[in-house]
Parts: sequence; structure tokens; C-alpha cells
Amino acid sequence: MARPKAFDPEQALDRAMELFRRKGYAATTTSDLTDEMQIGRGSLFSSFGTKDQIFFAALCRYQERSFGHLVASLDAARSPLQAIRSIFEAITQEGRAERPFGCLMVNSTVELAPHAPDVQRYLARSWERLEEAFERAISRGQELHEISRRQTSRALARFLVTMLRGVGVGNKMRPDKDMWRDTLSVVFAALEP
Repeated sequence: MARPKAFDPEQALDRAMELFRRKGYAATTTSDLTDEMQIGRGSLFSSFGTKDQIFFAALCRYQERSFGHLVASLDAARSPLQAIRSIFEAITQEGRAERPFGCLMVNSTVELAPHAPDVQRYLARSWERLEEAFERAISRGQELHEISRRQTSRALARFLVTMLRGVGVGNKMRPDKDMWRDTLSVVFAALEP
């Protein structure tokens, strides 16, 4: 008869997700994972598999939470422009945290996409879904006359996703408030009718 797990797999995976967010994939060791997840080496491998499998599970979990939240807020917004503003204001606030670690999706795109084809495909599809959500929101905003029609909804969506990735990288460098104010003013000016 199998012994019951002495740990919560969901909490352990959340801890792994935050560890990969802080340290990245390459710098995270198996010992780091067992320490952070508060489980033994045998439980780590029997419950979660290899480091690659743990990382991919953590990346999927992060994507579902972060991008899932963004997509839901864009799709449900009464004011697409205000939803977009709120997203960018919140993300630039993360860069002002005491210890900004950035976005796991952005960090993984920079660190792993060029070298790990499976991760690259997953990340590409995740960014496409976010782009599609921005495009839907922008189209609604254009119909409501609150977002500019100078560019197509697709072009603006691609611009916003590119800016999000840039903000994610920039947050790791602790930019000053003036830099983010200037950046946001350009982003919002591109959207204004």
C-alpha cells in the first residue's frame, strides 16, 4: 500500500514556480528545488519528474495564472482602454518592488526560447493568445471610439505585447519612476483616438 504524500503538491509546485522566477532555469539546482519545495529528493522525482518536467509544469501554472488573468480582464472589460491602462500600470509597479524578479514568461522567453524547442513553442503560443486577447479588446475599443483607428487592432496588439515583454525585462533592472512614466505615456498615446 502506497504511503500518503506528506506534502501538498500544489503548494510545492507554487514554490517551484517562484524559485524558477527568481533564479531562472539554468541557475536552479535539484537541491534548490527540494529545499524550496520542502520535499525529499525521492518525492521530488516520483511526484514531479525531472527538472525539465518540474519547470514545464511551473511555467504552465504561471502562464495560466498571469496570462489567464490578463486575458480574462481584457475580455470582460467594459472599457478596453481602461483595462489596458490598468495592466500596464500594474506591471510597471512590479518593477518598483524591493526585489523585482520579473515575469516568468518573459524570463523564460529570454533564457530558454532560443535553446529549447518545446519551451519555445509553448511560449510562442502563450504570447499569441495574449496578443489575440489584446486584439479583441482593441477592436472593441475602436468600435467604442476610445482607441485609435490609426493602426489596425492587430498592429496595436503586437505593439502592446512587445511593450509588455520590454517592461518585463526592464523591471529586472529597477528602472526609475520617470522612465516608466515616459514609457507609459508613449504606450497610451499610441492608443488614444
